[in-house]
Amino acid sequence: MDKKKNFSQINKVLICLLLLSQMAWGLALAEQAKTVIIPGVKAQTDKTTINIGDIIAYDINLQVPLDAQIKFPAEQKNENIGIFEVRDVKEKKVGLEPNLQQIILNYKLTAFKVGEQIIPEYAVEYRLNAAADWQKISAPSIKINVESVLEKEAEQLSAKPLKPKLIIWRDFWGWVIALIAIGLIVAIIFLIKKYMIKLKAQPVIIVPAHIIALEELNKLQGLGLIAQGKIELYFEKLSGCMRHYLENRFNLRAPWMSTEEFLSQAKTSPVLTTEHKHLLHDFLILCDMVKFARYESSANEANESFALVRNFVEQTKQEADNNQEAKK
Repeated sequence: MDKKKNFSQINKVLICLLLLSQMAWGLALAEQAKTVIIPGVKAQTDKTTINIGDIIAYDINLQVPLDAQIKFPAEQKNENIGIFEVRDVKEKKVGLEPNLQQIILNYKLTAFKVGEQIIPEYAVEYRLNAAADWQKISAPSIKINVESVLEKEAEQLSAKPLKPKLIIWRDFWGWVIALIAIGLIVAIIFLIKKYMIKLKAQPVIIVPAHIIALEELNKLQGLGLIAQGKIELYFEKLSGCMRHYLENRFNLRAPWMSTEEFLSQAKTSPVLTTEHKHLLHDFLILCDMVKFARYESSANEANESFALVRNFVEQTKQEADNNQEAKK
């Protein structure tokens, strides 16, 4: 009887050991299953065609185990990804499964070279534990077409002649008020001129703003800066010619303002047409890119910019007779 009892106890022990071994085997398999997760990385952009200097969103989506060690190629601001400048980068982590996480990197990129450009492969290195070797996974490269806004504006300006805006009065009293205002202005101008003639002893020739601007443009062309490869100096002087003409012609203090300040004031200026506001925006932005962002402009683009400035001066010159002599 004792032998049977002992035999029964031995069987119970063996069964317990068997169950424990199976549990250990199951835990080992579960642990092994955790380590077979293969990391993956994807890349995408919100657009494939941009204008020069525009911002493009470039997103990296990485899925890795929670305990994996990661190395990114360009995490910091002001680093480049290929020819694209990194303006900003944000990171977000999302848990997917008990042992899996998703890392999302949102880059803001911009480019200053025209043509088909490539965002290179985005290579990420990882290892699943400190003893393992570093492995590499990559997202494929993406083609981006960068277009020049200056060429578009030049085509639009040359294709469409400027038309003067007509103000139509629909009210009789509006005509009356306008005529009275014009009469008062003429009378005030006449009295001021008469008073100034008495004060001035020597004649002074008032040179129209467009004549001064065209002479400065001819001098700039004669310097031969484009042939000498001095593109940055050339755009600096060309921008100066345009800014001084705007001050002399429209009383806009362009030489004393930053580009941002001037464009903000020009938006509400009634003396400039919408087409001219767009042209000035693109031209001054291009000059700033050459001067401050080290944008490498071509000789052809420099000559086109010169032609745009000359056409702008010719189209906006003052038609009134400003070349008569006035006395001090």
